[in-house]
Amino acid sequence: MKPADSTLARSGGQPPNDQRQTNSAASVAVPPAPSHPQGAPAPRSGGQILVDALKVHGVDMAFGVPGESYLSVLDALYDARDAIKF
Repeated sequence: MKPADSTLARSGGQPPNDQRQTNSAASVAVPPAPSHPQGAPAPRSGGQILVDALKVHGVDMAFGVPGESYLSVLDALYDARDAIKF
């Protein structure tokens, strides 16, 4: 057995870092996989879910006091400003 063969056997079949050949194509960054399956709708915030439920139930006007505790609801109401008046 050659020394290089014993090195491969000890390292799980991979040559040591200094003996590995580099391939420029192999070093190309691969984008991460999406967090949701392809074709699935994008995740929604709680505010978007609430406003969608209001639309399903036929609400066309909402009253409230703006505040930072529910900014996602206010953002979703702004996005739905044609369907729900705030």
